[in-house]
Amino acid sequence: MINVLVTNPRPHCKRLAVLLRAKGCTVAELPLWEVVPPSDGGAALRAVCARLDDYDWITFTSRFAIEAFVAIVSPRSRRIAVVGPETAALLQRAGFTVECVADPATAEGLVKALAERGVSDAKILVVQGSTARQTLAEGLRRVGAIVECVDAYEMRPTAVDPAWWIRENEIARYDAVAFTAPSAVERFVELFGPPKGVPPFAAASWLAIGPTTADALKLAGLAPIYQPREPTFAALADLVANIPVDSRT
Repeated sequence: MINVLVTNPRPHCKRLAVLLRAKGCTVAELPLWEVVPPSDGGAALRAVCARLDDYDWITFTSRFAIEAFVAIVSPRSRRIAVVGPETAALLQRAGFTVECVADPATAEGLVKALAERGVSDAKILVVQGSTARQTLAEGLRRVGAIVECVDAYEMRPTAVDPAWWIRENEIARYDAVAFTAPSAVERFVELFGPPKGVPPFAAASWLAIGPTTADALKLAGLAPIYQPREPTFAALADLVANIPVDSRT
């Protein structure tokens, strides 16, 4: 039985944990961030959502942005572009049609996909988190798009005492630690330092939901790194359940 630590934000830690347990994994949760409304209470998002017809495209790279968006917008015909299949599925379940899905599922992939459709001079709305990387917005501007960004949520660090947590989990011996965003990798290393020598993680494999998260793990010097073929929770759970035993010894 594989012992897995999941680090994705509240309240979405439990979604991944349920899938992993269904695969026979033992799961512990260490949410490093929590998703909260933006500092303006969502006023800016509501304002742009009242004039969505002003935009040629609406783009998303995060399920958190989508959840905030669909809570206040009714489905109708709009040109929507997203970074991956899981974000596309979330919008489709809410009744929206997704016209463009990036492949690979990265911000760079979404810039390329939209550029191929001809977005020079197009007005594009980027719905994002307040601390989101600007890769998508800057990339779209480089290909000639007129870009407006709006904050739909904030990521707030959870309260974690690393010394206490290590004492409480010293005998856990995690086989795998799962990350769903580069920010989680960065905060993990900030809290625990180089974790390969820390007893709960000494023999761990490091799991990244997508390429940007894998890059963050590589930058932190962590190995071995595993990444599913698709950047979804279901694919990550399938991957965890099939990690070779030799890679965890």
